[in-house]
Amino acid sequence: GTSGILDGTITIDFNAGPQSGTYTLIRQGDGLEFTDTFTSQVQIIVAVPAGTYSVEVQDLSNCTIPDPTLYDIEEVDQVLFSVPADFTACGEFNFIPSSPDSLIFTVSNSSGSIINPEADGSFTISQSGVFTVLGEDPSGVNCPRESIITASITQPIQFQLDGPIVDCQVGARYDAVLTNADPADVIFLWKDDGGVIIGRSQSFVPPRQGSYSLEVQPINGGLCPINSIDFDSIELSEDIDVELDVVPFCGDQNSTTITVV
Repeated sequence: GTSGILDGTITIDFNAGPQSGTYTLIRQGDGLEFTDTFTSQVQIIVAVPAGTYSVEVQDLSNCTIPDPTLYDIEEVDQVLFSVPADFTACGEFNFIPSSPDSLIFTVSNSSGSIINPEADGSFTISQSGVFTVLGEDPSGVNCPRESIITASITQPIQFQLDGPIVDCQVGARYDAVLTNADPADVIFLWKDDGGVIIGRSQSFVPPRQGSYSLEVQPINGGLCPINSIDFDSIELSEDIDVELDVVPFCGDQNSTTITVV
């Protein structure tokens, strides 16, 4: 139950074959009663809390058959342990279930696959999902218990810097190339040597020669460390003055020669 204490059971067997009627179980001391009807049953299992119980069965003819024996149901606790219920981690999350007792733990994912413990008894979760932790008493005295973990595992954003890509119209351009993320899911931060953000697009054209850096962060935040790529922009050569020497051609010709001088 919610108290961490499980109910016990009292089993009623009908050795003469299937029977119908009503059973009544009464706990001694406080008179707590458990009663119900049954039809064509050879066995009845009744869940009851700890205590001492009297048992009687009434058949369809209203004939009551009391059992002269009182039955003791001992109180048995569930094992005690704690694990993180919900967490977000970068790459993977390692944990050891905490318990005042020496328990046997089994961790499984939503498909039932078992996650093997590390040598120190810890468990490592490296994928997002719902996981079940089962704690068991090796002596079998206390009842086993399950706890659910919901894990959200994020991965570091991997990216590269492509450039400089020379464009005579706009200058030297640099592109952020993502290897494990979608551009719609990240934020691009281009910074100057003073740490001031001067660009937020996937492509960046430095306004002047100097030192810059690129950071890429998840748009929804995350616990992974932020990587940065530092680079120095190039300076394009000044425009070159040129003259064109064109050789005229006659009307019956379809081409001529243009020479850059």
